[in-house]
Amino acid sequence: MQNKLILTLFVMLLTTFCYLQVSADEIPLAHAISVIKAAEDSLKSAEWECKILFRIHVPDPIAVNLQNVNSFVREDHPLFARYSVLFDLAAKTFVIEGNSRLDCFDGASPRRSSVFAYSYDGKSYASWQRSRGGDIEPDEKEHTDGTISVDANVASNITSFLDTNGAYAGFGTGFPGYLTLQNDGVYEACKLSTVLSEWNKKGFPVFVQELSDNKWAIEAKITIPSGAERVIRLHVLPQTGIVVYFSRVSQHQGEEDEELRIEVDVNNIDENHAVPKAMYIMRPLDNIMDYVTFTSFDKNPSVSKEMFCISFPAGCYVDDYTTKTYYKVGDLIDEHKASENFMERHQLASDESHRISWGNTTRYTFVSLGAILLGIAIYLKYKRRKKIQ
Repeated sequence: MQNKLILTLFVMLLTTFCYLQVSADEIPLAHAISVIKAAEDSLKSAEWECKILFRIHVPDPIAVNLQNVNSFVREDHPLFARYSVLFDLAAKTFVIEGNSRLDCFDGASPRRSSVFAYSYDGKSYASWQRSRGGDIEPDEKEHTDGTISVDANVASNITSFLDTNGAYAGFGTGFPGYLTLQNDGVYEACKLSTVLSEWNKKGFPVFVQELSDNKWAIEAKITIPSGAERVIRLHVLPQTGIVVYFSRVSQHQGEEDEELRIEVDVNNIDENHAVPKAMYIMRPLDNIMDYVTFTSFDKNPSVSKEMFCISFPAGCYVDDYTTKTYYKVGDLIDEHKASENFMERHQLASDESHRISWGNTTRYTFVSLGAILLGIAIYLKYKRRKKIQ
């Protein structure tokens, strides 16, 4: 009996001690949001170069981590994209140059290689691209198409960069606070502080706890639009805002299925500064991952408006929706001919074309009517003369 009482008291003391330890490490959500938001707001601009390897097959997704991910990656992996990016987050202006080799599902070749550049200077979208079927990168001899427009619908690849905060160019998840998990029914592109605030407003339980390695662990149980529940677990470097670990799982009868896992390796510059070095995006249910490596990353570089423009290469055929002209770069441009080319290319008609067309139609109508009346008059005169005879 005495031993049982001692054991009970020991368990109570141990439980109390563990609870106090957890409570001491817990961080109020409002404070966590405030700290993370400050880190996010400190990022005004970014410049980076990266390479993304797409759709790497992984036999055992659970076995992959930051320490061994390179062993699952081949340098000659066929599907990739390289990006060189300058992004002004405050003005939402950017310029990107790159090349890629991706699967092609609507052509004779299984792959398509491309070279491209696109930008937004705050007023108009501009882009050019040349591509060819196969694995060989197209050179300047290949046909090159260019576009200048103020209409976002004409520049879908550019606006998607803005909509996802540059996620598919290596930005987004893994850099200060951005969660960019498009098309999963949860959210597309939001800062972490915004996501946490929204979850809190919707009454989802969100817990933040300090870890021993200066990271914060955040766990939330959310409901996605379909009504299904998901558990979100992530680790963040609070002073820099970088999300270094993300996991989303579904639960069925007490069992968890991980749908998505992201881990980010960073270069710690100092306590308040870090930049991403590499990251993998794992889709365990499909045994597929993407792998991103950053060859450079500069936070808050100096920027100016002139930096967010692209130059069209010689030989590029440009559709300029702002001036309604279509021309070839490098040729002597005849503005009138370039305008006619644009109108014909887009099956449009200029005011002058309408005016000429209407004038010609009217002229031909009067000439035809005059010829008919003249013919009738001659015929009647002929009939009258014949009758007199």
